[in-house]
Amino acid sequence: MQSIKPFILFFLLLSCSFSNLIASHSSEASNFLTKSLDLAPYLEIESGIMSSRHGALDSISGSFLISGPDTIPPTIICPNNQSLYLDSNCNAFLSDFISLATISDNCPGFIGTAQNPNPGTILSGTGSTVISITATDSSGNSSNCSFLVTPIDVLAPWLTCPNPPLINLNANCEWVVPDLQSTLTIVENCTSFPSISQTPPIGTVISSPGTYTFGFTATDSSNNTGTCNYFAFFQDGNPPDIICPPNQILALDTNCQAVMPNYIPLASISDNCSAIISTSQTPAAGTMVSGSGNATITLSATDSTGNLGDCSFVLISQSPQLGYSITQIGAVPCHCLLYTS
Repeated sequence: MQSIKPFILFFLLLSCSFSNLIASHSSEASNFLTKSLDLAPYLEIESGIMSSRHGALDSISGSFLISGPDTIPPTIICPNNQSLYLDSNCNAFLSDFISLATISDNCPGFIGTAQNPNPGTILSGTGSTVISITATDSSGNSSNCSFLVTPIDVLAPWLTCPNPPLINLNANCEWVVPDLQSTLTIVENCTSFPSISQTPPIGTVISSPGTYTFGFTATDSSNNTGTCNYFAFFQDGNPPDIICPPNQILALDTNCQAVMPNYIPLASISDNCSAIISTSQTPAAGTMVSGSGNATITLSATDSTGNLGDCSFVLISQSPQLGYSITQIGAVPCHCLLYTS
């Protein structure tokens, strides 16, 4: 059959064809095709079911198809808005979303598709990106649709706490909790400066030795949280306060001897925050003192943390027949020599 000449145009919306035209009267067929479409000069007999002549078409007893150029763009429906998960570098690789789109065309044939930005594009951060998909049919008609892709940060900040520290309380048996954020190691993929909270909070006063737990929470801009905890050991870092009595006089007996007294009760001993667990005197109480002269007596106190405090004073041994005062230290003409054993 001779093809219809190219400048004969006939098309119907959404069908791309006109078919199955049946006419029972030759006049109806002739009027439709010759007057309305003026196609009769170009139709020829096909398998004995269609006849024509150069002029008017006498009759149509079968089916035929008349087609023309396609000017209708494809129909495209984008997927719903999509989400992607950000990696440890706060990046996400854009997927190929074309397969999620619904694409159709009124005429059969090849339909080309494209996505912008291209699949594999790196998206950084949590802001949304507009994705456009375009469909183009074989006649060059095109249409597009768009949707949003939003990267999501689901990775929590990673906190590393320091090793358990040993902290000395001050002279008032106190330690005021500072901002300890600088002691942490923080790794976060998207937020440069996540917010940090700590327990006990800044300004809390620790007022006794012992072990305390410190906790930290980091929250990023996507509300992901990471935590770490450590123990801090607080101790009394100050020795006990001990005040010795003034210099003492020890009277020797007629044998130029005396027993060393216990001078600890004469001392004033205190500690800022620990209990006093032991005291000592050197030379010890009960030591035999022989002879006149001067000796240094040292008193010591140890607290429950192991801190040691001490003080000293001078013991003046005198012969009983002499009545020198303490101000005459070193000027006692006793025939005895000072000896302690």
